Amino acid sequence: MLNLESLPKHLAIIMDGNGRWANNQGRVKIDGYRKGSEVAFDIAKHCTVLAIPYLTLYAFSMENWLRSENETDYLFNLFYYTLTNEDKMKFIYNCNIKLNFIGNLSLLPSKIFDQIKKAEEVTHKNDGLLLTVAVSYGAKQEIIHAINNVIKGNIDCVLEEEFEKFLYTKDLPKLDLLIRTGGEKSEKVNKELPALTVENAVNYNIIVGLLQTDESQNIYEIFNNFGVKTIFIDYDKIINLKEIQEEFAKQDEILAKKLILDRIKVEVAKFIKEQKINRIFISDNFHSALNPYRQLVNEAIVKIVDDNPTIHLLAICGGLQDIMHAKEIEITNVVNDEKNHLKSASYPQKENIPLQQIKIVPGSSLEKVVARFLLPNQNGWFSTYFPNAHSGTVSNTTENRRRLELLGYKIAAFANDGLIEAIEDKHSNIYFQSHLEALVVKSDKNSRLSSQKVRQVSTLVAIAIINDFLHRV
Repeated sequence: MLNLESLPKHLAIIMDGNGRWANNQGRVKIDGYRKGSEVAFDIAKHCTVLAIPYLTLYAFSMENWLRSENETDYLFNLFYYTLTNEDKMKFIYNCNIKLNFIGNLSLLPSKIFDQIKKAEEVTHKNDGLLLTVAVSYGAKQEIIHAINNVIKGNIDCVLEEEFEKFLYTKDLPKLDLLIRTGGEKSEKVNKELPALTVENAVNYNIIVGLLQTDESQNIYEIFNNFGVKTIFIDYDKIINLKEIQEEFAKQDEILAKKLILDRIKVEVAKFIKEQKINRIFISDNFHSALNPYRQLVNEAIVKIVDDNPTIHLLAICGGLQDIMHAKEIEITNVVNDEKNHLKSASYPQKENIPLQQIKIVPGSSLEKVVARFLLPNQNGWFSTYFPNAHSGTVSNTTENRRRLELLGYKIAAFANDGLIEAIEDKHSNIYFQSHLEALVVKSDKNSRLSSQKVRQVSTLVAIAIINDFLHRV
């Protein structure tokens, strides 16, 4: 059950990346704009369902005026169509949504300006979601607008609180959550941000090291959208396993393994230090058989993180299994041989696979993260739903539980069938069997859930876990 009190009161979204979406789909750019318009209505609907009172959409920036005339004409035609479409306006009115437009509206074509005023008038008595749409908007332009109003008022000295009264957003509460779609870099995005939130939009101190795998690009875009820098850790380039193995070939097998791992640890630690990486995400490696490079690098990373609590680690599915293999924890394989690996392993970022219920252990670090968004059941347990795409699982045996405890690990979550679904270490790093990141990659595609609200809550929990990984002190 969702804890509504924890949700943001004012959500803002910079609507960007429509063209890149269209390109990735093999479609023309205008299809991306149409899709963006549809998504905007979906977001507004979700906000009304979740009782979020304020939603701000940054739809057309001052920089967008620099695009070709054909492109801006199409955008305005789409905008005009939306404002004059009877079904869409009826949807807005029936959802009790009040429309509010901000920006230098005087620059807009007259037919757009007239329809904006008409839409505001038609919905001005609605008292549900206040949907603010920023059009012809720029942060610098908003500040200039405010300064001009201060000058007109013959005001000699203005404090920050008073200055805010001259901004376009004067009637809106401060932002609780700002989402950037499209993975855009900070240099461009900062020009489009609300004037008083620029300094909080991007955290330059958080650098995520992402192990290079088949689905790395999707994960890369997730972290970009969280406003942090992401660097690929390509283990094929960092280490020369063949060369290292040859160097220690004459050693005893057990000693050679230790020396090889120590050398890999040194090389990986050097790369992490040089790149100033302080977060590491280990994902699965879909549709590729296990290889010694990945397993050895993962084992080295675990040793590095064990010694450096300031480096946070989040592992998913195959990442968890590699770590557990390194710790000699038993893994039960669902896929029994390499030949059948391609056919048997589901791909939650591309396939519409079912989700399974995850029960979170009371008192765990994971419980503290999700408690902001969920309410416990009558027995005090929290639960959520994550994609079920297992190729192997951590065996829930007495010996495994004993060994995990001896190694300083705690079980953080179980599946309904008793399988171990999440494990956390002494530094509160969490390793998941399920693919929670797939909910963030394609949160609008997981339709095989019992209800839309369950999907929404599960996605919020997934976002909260990733946010904790990035920002936990």
